Amino acid sequence: MRVEEELKSMMHDLCKGRSDDEFLIRGLWKTDLLFKPNENERTFNYTYLLVQTIGQGCSYCCCGEAFIDSEWIGKDARTLTSDDSCLRIATLDAIFSVFERHPVRSYKIEGSSIAKTDQRTKIVIDEVMSLFEDVSRKRKPRVVNVGVVGNFVRSLVDRGVDVAATDMDESLIGTCISGTIVEDGDCTLPRVSSSDLALVTGMTLTNGTFDRIYEVAKESGAKIVMFNETGANLGESLCKLGVDCVVSEPFPFYIFQGQSVIDIYRKSAS
Repeated sequence: MRVEEELKSMMHDLCKGRSDDEFLIRGLWKTDLLFKPNENERTFNYTYLLVQTIGQGCSYCCCGEAFIDSEWIGKDARTLTSDDSCLRIATLDAIFSVFERHPVRSYKIEGSSIAKTDQRTKIVIDEVMSLFEDVSRKRKPRVVNVGVVGNFVRSLVDRGVDVAATDMDESLIGTCISGTIVEDGDCTLPRVSSSDLALVTGMTLTNGTFDRIYEVAKESGAKIVMFNETGANLGESLCKLGVDCVVSEPFPFYIFQGQSVIDIYRKSAS
């Protein structure tokens, strides 16, 4: 499946009858960040893009230098083309912010980034654990965390899950988190194939790995849970395409003090 093309097709259907003014680009941001929420976590070192139409679309960048241009302000986001997948996904996410969405559950988490880290972790891991009803009680459920979040790994291990972890960050590869050795991203597909569930970052939408992860998961019967700051407005549509659950976190993220929203989308049982 080419998820970006599928989402664009869905976008065209959802745009019917809507005003062109809703899709004008009103804002662009590029932010470099360093963030370490607690002692259990690495220092996240990323750039993220925000594109604003009615709401904000976001992508974390993993593929070269992010670029924004003042000439895009006032342009129709649907007409913006780029070779930069990070910009394309952030723009698509901003377009989808215009459409009404229907999360099955929505959380408002409050306080400092330290407090919200724990709240966010529990929400994500509760969704993962809810999908293990079919796993035999004779063995531990197997999860691969693609795009490692140390707090997720620790929480899964604490809940009795057999955890694998893969990442493209060279500084993280080979490190040990709660007994789990972080493997190179080249190990992702075999790990997905041998797992009951893949817990996958939305950054896979921008780094070109999501399509194969999806295909391998469907072939092997593994479920997919995504945690999306990248592509947070795409959650409902991703579930319509076959993702089992998307935990969406639209901007402003949990890393900022104050209130953040986390929306849960799940694949329909019908």
